[in-house]
Amino acid sequence: MMSSSFGFNGIGTFFLGWLPDKFGCRSVFTFSLLWCSVGSIVMALQHSSNGLILRRFVTSIGVGVEIGAFGPRMNGLSLDEFSR
Repeated sequence: MMSSSFGFNGIGTFFLGWLPDKFGCRSVFTFSLLWCSVGSIVMALQHSSNGLILRRFVTSIGVGVEIGAFGPRMNGLSLDEFSR
């Protein structure tokens, strides 16, 4: 289950990594955080293994987008802190 989650994170980052460039890091991060929260709640209510895998896929795509939106922002913040 965890390996599929990491794979789906990579899919989300690879195919939807352009969203922060187009719509802004803050708005995409907020939307992906909401996406992951709702997906996690729905995933917790699943009764079948197929439904769990499907919801894990949807939630992991959101996490991948979150990584794409948050990673460059953190990199910029840490570089600003150490450049002083």
